[in-house]
Amino acid sequence: MLSLRYLGPLKATSVNPGISAYGKFLLNTKSDKLSGFSPEYVAPFELLKYKGKLGKRTEKALEFAMKHNFPVVLKPDLGGRGVGVWIVKDSEQLKADIELVDYDIIIQAYVPGVEYGIFWIRHPREKKGHVVSITEKRLPMVTGDGKRTLEELVLIHPRSVCMAQKHLTYLSGRLDYIPKDGEKALIGEIGTHSLGTLFLDGNQAHTPELESRFSSIARSHEGFYFGRFDVRAPSIEHLKTGKEIQILELNALFGEMTHIWDSRLGLINAWSTLCRQWSQVYSIGAYNRSQGASKARYRDVLKETWNVWRLNRRHKQATSLRNNRIQASFL
Repeated sequence: MLSLRYLGPLKATSVNPGISAYGKFLLNTKSDKLSGFSPEYVAPFELLKYKGKLGKRTEKALEFAMKHNFPVVLKPDLGGRGVGVWIVKDSEQLKADIELVDYDIIIQAYVPGVEYGIFWIRHPREKKGHVVSITEKRLPMVTGDGKRTLEELVLIHPRSVCMAQKHLTYLSGRLDYIPKDGEKALIGEIGTHSLGTLFLDGNQAHTPELESRFSSIARSHEGFYFGRFDVRAPSIEHLKTGKEIQILELNALFGEMTHIWDSRLGLINAWSTLCRQWSQVYSIGAYNRSQGASKARYRDVLKETWNVWRLNRRHKQATSLRNNRIQASFL
C-alpha cells in the first residue's frame, strides 16, 4: 500500500541520503555509517580491508589492540544479525581469527556495560527529532543451583535450550563447570536476538537528557534521519543522563524498533509499530527524493542483495571454522 501511495517501493531507499551517498542503499558498511558521526560518540574502530596483505592486516589489528586493550571485537564490515561477530581476548586468538576471514572486517574496542537499542527519527521538514523506541538487551545467562553443570543448565532452561548448540559452542571447555547456587553464568556475549539475547521494552529509560544527547549525535551526521543505534553505557543511570554513551553500530533503513520483540507487548503492538515505522520511512524517503536525493534502481537492489547473501555465507563459514578450532583446543 505504501509502495502504491508513493509510486514505487524504492522511494524508501532515499530515507538517509547522507548514508546512501556512500554508494549503497539497502545495507551499508558499518565503517561508512560509523565514520559519518563525530568520533566522540562512537566506540573506536578501524577497518581491515581483505585486499591488503595478511601480515599488514594482522599488524594493524595488533597495534589497535595494544592501544585499546583486549578484549576487542571483530565483525564483518557488511553483515547483520550477529553473524561473524567475535569477541577476541588475546593476541594469539586475534592472529588466528584474522587468518580465517576472506572479507572486509572492522576491529572495534570492547565497551563494557549495559546495552540498548535506541531508535531515532527526524523528518527533514522538522527541526527536532525524537527517540521513538528504546530496547534493553539482556545477554543470555543461566543461574546455578550448585548441582548441575553449565551444559545441564542450558539444556533445562526453557529459553536457552532453543539455541543450545550456539550456547554450548560458546561454553566449550567449561561445560562441566558447576556454578554455585544463585551464581549467574553468561552463556553468550553478542547482543543479538538471533543469538539468544533477550530484548525488552526499555521505555522507562527515556529522559529529556537522553533525547537531547541523541539529537546531538544525529546532527553530527549530515543527511541522517532514520535509524537504530546499538549502544553501550556504564549503567542505566548513565544512559538516562546521556553520559558516556558509545555507539557500537547503526542500523538504518532495515533497522527495527526492537522493543517489538518483548512478548509482553503482544503481536498487535508489534504489527502496528512496524506499520508506523515504514510509514515514516516512505514519508521521509519521498520528501528527500523531492529535494533531489538519489534512490536505488532495481538493478542496485538485486546487486546488493546478491552481495549480502554471498558475504553472509562466507561469514558463517568463517564462524564455523573458528568454532571448530576452539572446540578442538579443548579435546
